[in-house]
Amino acid sequence: TRPEMILEAVSSLQWNYSQVLVMPNLTPTHIVNAAQVEVYRKKLQKFLPVGVHPLMTISLKPETTIQDIRDCSWKIAAVKYYPGWVTTNSGKTTGDINPDDTNTRWILETLEECDIVLSLHPETTVTRNTHGMITKGFVHRAEREFASIVEKIATNHPKLKIVIEHLSTKEMVELIKWRKYPNLWWTVTPQHLLCTAHDKEWGHAFETHLHCKPTLKDPEDLLAIQELVYSGNPKVFFGSDSAPHSQDTKECAHCASGVFSSPIAIQIIVDWWMSPNTDTWWKNLSGQHLSDDDKIMRLQNFFADNGECLYG
Repeated sequence: TRPEMILEAVSSLQWNYSQVLVMPNLTPTHIVNAAQVEVYRKKLQKFLPVGVHPLMTISLKPETTIQDIRDCSWKIAAVKYYPGWVTTNSGKTTGDINPDDTNTRWILETLEECDIVLSLHPETTVTRNTHGMITKGFVHRAEREFASIVEKIATNHPKLKIVIEHLSTKEMVELIKWRKYPNLWWTVTPQHLLCTAHDKEWGHAFETHLHCKPTLKDPEDLLAIQELVYSGNPKVFFGSDSAPHSQDTKECAHCASGVFSSPIAIQIIVDWWMSPNTDTWWKNLSGQHLSDDDKIMRLQNFFADNGECLYG
């Protein structure tokens, strides 16, 4: 079948990695329980290159139960939350995650108890006023607005390990620098580290292969993320968010969100990291000169060690 062919092709391209965190937002349905985790793991292991280990996840839904989490606890590395309608295959769930909701609170307490990571897609959902105008969840502000939700979850559940995926704003960078929440981590994608909205939309054109959620932001956001990543901050690590789509759903109007980067993600980031231009920029910014050994050590931490410290 066509989905099976796509899965085989994408899986075979993961040779760059020893571990991949497998997201659960599949079609036609998300992975939500232990039985579905096992079925998908077996499919992946049939196609993944030798030596590549899948770390499985399930999707957090309003109907998710404590028993669902406990049944999966030895099979999964994380539970992923997608606000409804904000990104490809995010589902029809409406509203933002509500830390004050009783069932949600029980789920988060169970994740703490089972030592399972909560992975968050950090965008607020669209809310409109009586005139139909968007008042929350506007595409360029959706991640900035999500920060207050993150802080509330981190405060209410201090033992819960939380990963904010796809860092894209300077406000989130500031949240990291405060060091106020020791239970928070962030991932950074190649596109959010190297590109802005201008790269996607310049010259009266639209580059569909750079369309992603959260969307690419401004130069100020890009520089803040680059400074954070290059500084060697231990709470930040690589997350490709590599999102494969068939050509007909990507190269079209209303194209699917997501950048398929995994075959070249490491190479393009290393190219930026080791560039003389980056070296000059960092020296002007910080007054520091990094030796090649220092650069490689920080690369190692970003691509591997920081994430392994979190996921074990």
